[in-house]
Amino acid sequence: MLKFFRSEKTKKRIFIGLTVVILPSFLLWGVMVSKDKSNPTTAIASIDSHKISIKEFLRNYKAVEHEIAMFYGPQARKLMRMFNIKAQALDRLVLNDYAKKEKIKTTDQEVVRWLMAQPLFVGRGGFDDLAYKRFVTETLRTTPREFEEELRITLTIAKIHERLVEKTKLSDDELKKIYDRRYGTKHLQIVIKPWETEKDAVQLTDADYERALRLFKQSLIHPATTSVSYLLIPKDSAESLKNLFENNEPLTELAAQNGLKIEQAVIGEDKSLPTQLVEEAGRLKVGGESGWLHLGEGSYKIKVTDKKPATPMTLDESKARLKDVLVREKATQAAMAQLGEIRKKTEGDMEKIAAETGTTVRDISEYKMGTPLEDVGSPQGLTQALESLADGQVSEPLAVQSGAAIVKVVASKPGDAKTFETDKEKLKREATLDAAQTQMDQLLEKLRSKISLNMQVWNSLFSTDSPAAAEDTSEEF
Repeated sequence: MLKFFRSEKTKKRIFIGLTVVILPSFLLWGVMVSKDKSNPTTAIASIDSHKISIKEFLRNYKAVEHEIAMFYGPQARKLMRMFNIKAQALDRLVLNDYAKKEKIKTTDQEVVRWLMAQPLFVGRGGFDDLAYKRFVTETLRTTPREFEEELRITLTIAKIHERLVEKTKLSDDELKKIYDRRYGTKHLQIVIKPWETEKDAVQLTDADYERALRLFKQSLIHPATTSVSYLLIPKDSAESLKNLFENNEPLTELAAQNGLKIEQAVIGEDKSLPTQLVEEAGRLKVGGESGWLHLGEGSYKIKVTDKKPATPMTLDESKARLKDVLVREKATQAAMAQLGEIRKKTEGDMEKIAAETGTTVRDISEYKMGTPLEDVGSPQGLTQALESLADGQVSEPLAVQSGAAIVKVVASKPGDAKTFETDKEKLKREATLDAAQTQMDQLLEKLRSKISLNMQVWNSLFSTDSPAAAEDTSEEF
């Protein structure tokens, strides 16, 4: 660990009454770099004049994976594909570069204090060095020194946000506007043009599919599967067969000797299997058998008969999956364009807009910001539109769940003044954090413009995102 933790005196003071924590390993794959194609010192990107080597990029890629692992625990393996880890690794690099230029640093002692505050690493006697090292080496598959350097950068990036929080000052008038936006109500009128009205005119091109394939590449896969044979002893039969649980003979022999039926299942296709059984199958190799797993509905004994890695869908399979999504997207865009023309022609008269589109005006007398509406779906787009509208104004067309919409703010009602005074300090803290996060997002967008990618190296490195596709000639950095 850090030099501070390597001190024997420190160990004696902190590591008293240590307990052992055994954690499952769930980071089973990473980015693979072909030995034949890529030198780890080759520049994959640059930030201004600073060149980023493949090795440095992959170090940050792994750091993002580790952050996901720390945050989501055993669920991280299932969720990993939901994250754009490549983009987050680039964000991490550019933010760390900014921190260096701004002389924002994290000391060894700050890293130590963070680690010692994590319940995962604290036993009854204090910081559990054994649990910490096992988590880092067996679960994250890295070394304590490398993990601590990753953590130093993570904490340094957090300090950028902390600085923005300290600099953010909100007046009472600004707070009242935020309060009214959150807790006041608005009288709205909405006209929605369903996307289905335009779907028959949609024509998809190869360019549409190519764009969608790039966007959804990581989700266009056949998931990995694990085939298992298993015995299940229901709870109500457990007492009569209790001697069976002490028998370590192979599954087939146990079944034959006791007249039991061996069931078959494919994990990845069968969603009904208990989570503990799925996790146990994940730990076993092909041909491996578990002990008895005593679960809520009964006792299981499993044998893994086959494992198949995740595989990309074929082009035709991908197109079939994407077609409905693309048709809906383009039909919505067409509906928005039509609404825009009608809005302009009618000068924002909601009744005329409704008549032109063959729909009706939906009247909502008391709408609270952020509340989901039927046919609108997620309130995010509606909220953004409303924040820029004064009373009497009509929005530009926006995409909603059921198609395209135009909204008018008829009148606004402020939040309760007495409640505002009572909750002002709490609101100030929340609003300050929100404002700082907005500034952080704006800073990141600005910093991203400083990144230049070496696309030849990038495409070579990410020629496949499937862990199953890695060849024996690959090396993990």
